[in-house]
Amino acid sequence: MSSDDAALKPLKVHRHSWSQREFLTVIVERYFIVYEEASGIHYGWDVRPRKGENLHRQAEELDQHLTRLGWRASLREGDPWSISLIPEPYDIPALPRRLQYAAWLLTFLFSWASGAAWVTHQNAEAQLLDAWVLERAFASFALPLTGALLLVSSIRKRVAARFSVDTDHLLPVAVPFIIQTSTPFWPFSLVGLLNQRSLEQLPWPNRLRLAQVSLVLPLTLLTLGLLYTLAGLLFTPTTAPALREAPIQIQLNALVQLLSLSFIPLDVLALRSAWLHPLALAGQTLMLFGWLLLIPVPGFPGHRLLTALLGPERMLEQAVQLSLLGLFMLAAMFALVISDFIPWFIVFALGAWRTFNQDVGQNMPLLLDEVAPLEPPAQMRLAALAVFALLIAFPGMQTVAPVADWDEGVALDWPDEVDWTAGEQNSLQLRIDLIGVHGREVLVSAWLSPPRDGWNVTLTCDPGSSANHPLPTTCSAGHVDPLNDGELLFEAALPSDGSELTPTDLVLLVREGMQVRSHTIRLVPATDLRPSGPDWKFEGDWGTYAARSRPLLCSNISISADSTPGNLSLAHPLWTVVTPPDSVFNPVSDSHMVCVRGVEGALVALERDVHGALLPLTLTLDDGSVFTWPLRLDVPLALLPSPALGWHAHGEQMWIPAWLHPGAELELSEGELVCARTGAAREPGIEDGVYVWEAHKQAMMRVPDLAGGANLSLLLPADGVLAVCDDDADAVLPVSQYFSLVPGPALALGVGGEIEWGWVGIALPDKDVELFNLGEENITVQVRYSGDVRSDFAWGDVLVPTVHPGEVEPMTIGVGPATEDAVLRLAWLDIDNGAAVLNLAAHCLTPEAGGACGPGFGEG
Repeated sequence: MSSDDAALKPLKVHRHSWSQREFLTVIVERYFIVYEEASGIHYGWDVRPRKGENLHRQAEELDQHLTRLGWRASLREGDPWSISLIPEPYDIPALPRRLQYAAWLLTFLFSWASGAAWVTHQNAEAQLLDAWVLERAFASFALPLTGALLLVSSIRKRVAARFSVDTDHLLPVAVPFIIQTSTPFWPFSLVGLLNQRSLEQLPWPNRLRLAQVSLVLPLTLLTLGLLYTLAGLLFTPTTAPALREAPIQIQLNALVQLLSLSFIPLDVLALRSAWLHPLALAGQTLMLFGWLLLIPVPGFPGHRLLTALLGPERMLEQAVQLSLLGLFMLAAMFALVISDFIPWFIVFALGAWRTFNQDVGQNMPLLLDEVAPLEPPAQMRLAALAVFALLIAFPGMQTVAPVADWDEGVALDWPDEVDWTAGEQNSLQLRIDLIGVHGREVLVSAWLSPPRDGWNVTLTCDPGSSANHPLPTTCSAGHVDPLNDGELLFEAALPSDGSELTPTDLVLLVREGMQVRSHTIRLVPATDLRPSGPDWKFEGDWGTYAARSRPLLCSNISISADSTPGNLSLAHPLWTVVTPPDSVFNPVSDSHMVCVRGVEGALVALERDVHGALLPLTLTLDDGSVFTWPLRLDVPLALLPSPALGWHAHGEQMWIPAWLHPGAELELSEGELVCARTGAAREPGIEDGVYVWEAHKQAMMRVPDLAGGANLSLLLPADGVLAVCDDDADAVLPVSQYFSLVPGPALALGVGGEIEWGWVGIALPDKDVELFNLGEENITVQVRYSGDVRSDFAWGDVLVPTVHPGEVEPMTIGVGPATEDAVLRLAWLDIDNGAAVLNLAAHCLTPEAGGACGPGFGEG
């Protein structure tokens, strides 16, 4: 034995082996001064730090030491502090790698299919398995979305690993279709992000590390989602794609809107959000989940973040738990009542359920150092960051919504009446706004009904152009889309006085492809005295003979200033003023009713043009002022009989009116403006080799070619208006002729070589008329005389034969000895209770000339 060996002291050996408690106690004593074992804890001690040592650093070093032995050390508040040891939670293993790979592969395939569904939703001609659809869905949605999720999962795992927390990778869950009930509400494919381990059961170093790791996942999702969204918005077209159904609009959050305003205007941004590029949809998916994870639902990163900010002890307080429960319940009710976006209700209801049903302690993350405070500056920065992200990334109460009225045309939000000043230059500017999303070329036809030649009204379809078109006219308003409105500018120089200062209607026809919209604006000259409108209103049922035999017409005269009394008169001999009595005009109110009545044949005797019948009204005031207003009738003067068995036209026969030529378009309505959809009519169907048009089922009809001997049957209703649409491409007014329908026989009239079916109420200028029976029953025409001149003096022999089916019979009307200057003769055919009636009216024009109107006229 050497001298060095002799100096060694003997090694003491314990007689008994240490227990596990004794062993762990010795290890704890290396870092802390141990007072005694803590009560209520299996492995716990009340401790204080050694002099000069940092309490939290010593607790961290103790934890690192025990980690190698399968234990974790947790520092808690005690007397003054306590150390408790818990086993390393290795009893929560992660999934095998092959199952993780399978989950990620399934998510990728499902997102691929969902992206293809998004692409086909925006293209009516695309099919789900088209190569270009799959390529676009792969490159623009599935690959960016899955790649971003994998990157986010890796970033969170690496950040947590730096703090000795093994979080493992996320497991995303996706669906391969657009979730919808009656309308689409979840096109995002992704429906969940799952943790392989319960993060609440994993040990966390302290509150600061817990807060930092909790923010990594949502903030990274928001950042990547923002980049994807901004890039996708640049790729999203401004014009609408070929949609097959209502586009799905994604409500962009405030952060996206603020950052994109530098390169995309707000109106363009709102438009593009209705058909987002798949890359932008992937970005919105990431941002939506980033925002959702910030909500403090138990199990979400937002709840762990709130625990880190408030501290576990405060989170366990009943007041905090009740506040969270109330907040979730209010949010769920608000989402259910205010918004019909179901996912919001599900999320908030889940938060309320988990807050209420789960043990509060189960929702608390396991902190190894609960004593370490979260410094106020760091606490404020983390809280501000979370609140700012929640507010600015809020996806809206209606995150997803179908675009309403996406396939609608232009909106004619125009006034119904406009006042123009007499003697001045007037203008009217109208905008053409598009309701839907598909842009279109717009043509505008405009005319005055009735015309006012002295107004010199012009239309400019492009206010930036100097091309003024006098009315009536048709001009192009250009391409109208959601971002570019059309504009119409009407200008007129009204005269200062005269009969031209009578209200008229500005009729506008706006054509947009096959759809046509019409609107009428009453143009009212601002004068002291004027009629309220351009027309007489017919009082009675226009379809009955009784109402038409002695017609009553009425109008209102508007009075806007003091006026002297006067007298009303009519220039036509067959019409008289019946209201007011004695034709006295007494301006005691702001409106004065005027009614006039005609005798038999008064309607037939009126002057007519393409705009109707003219019956001017004259007002002569006591001060010598004279006003003459060219009022017209507001009803079709021609009536077309509607036989019970319909009209039957045969190609080889000549008894077809000129307006029933091949290619002509007929339209049935209840009296409003018709022929508004020129070009939309189709030929009728064929039954047993006969074209049959049932007007009550098919409102429009194009007349087929009957030259080859084909037959056409027109089955018309007993009332309504039948319009013949003008097939002249240069014509402004769409209606070339129109008739009121009235029950009557299938009788065709031949006058002067012209064939007419709509003969009711039309004067017969030629006394030699041919009658042709197109029906299946005999037609007998009755004769009715009227007027104040004896029939034998006014008329000669009248031959009206009975017409058999398919036969032609001449009708002769003889003229009596009365001279044309003294007696006004009127001949016309009418219908009374479904039967044809030849009306012969004779009225004396010179009653003051004795004997001029026949023997005995004016006697007694």
